Amino acid sequence: MENERLYVKQALEGDANAFARIVQLYKDRMYGLALRIVRSPHDAEDLVQDAFVKAYENLHRFKGKSQLSTWLYSITYNAAISFTRKKRAASTGANRPDPSCLPAPWQGSDGKREAQLRQLEQALERLRDDDRAIILLHYRQGCGVAEIAKIVGMSASNVKVRLHRARKKLQDLMSMNRHE
Repeated sequence: MENERLYVKQALEGDANAFARIVQLYKDRMYGLALRIVRSPHDAEDLVQDAFVKAYENLHRFKGKSQLSTWLYSITYNAAISFTRKKRAASTGANRPDPSCLPAPWQGSDGKREAQLRQLEQALERLRDDDRAIILLHYRQGCGVAEIAKIVGMSASNVKVRLHRARKKLQDLMSMNRHE
């Protein structure tokens, strides 16, 4: 946290290496978030690059009231959600994700675990993009409700409700998958 503030200060003073350190700290997590929302490695990569450009251009607006990661996740989340909305509006058919693109923690070697993870992944794919993002921010990125609220621009109570509803929807979807 203290290093983040130092890097931000140095980057604002024109030190390009300081911003490069910020990129190194967060690029993988931002990519993971973007990938889970847009479901395309190429698009996720482009979105993360754009998010870092936007962050660099607006670094002077970061006041340190939240963690730098929260601010960066917010930029990435908003870019990814906007991208999926535009893509959905431009196309009539939905593209199915390639399961080989899943990050390693979601891939299992044990047969039962692998089946459960596949089932969970299928259920996640059926959630709305913003609900899936909230679930992933909470469980995958380890963000708390207050941090998610800042990232997605909702109140903490709204995030709690959305998280509860998304979990319930996931349970229902997984239950349906077991009975199919």
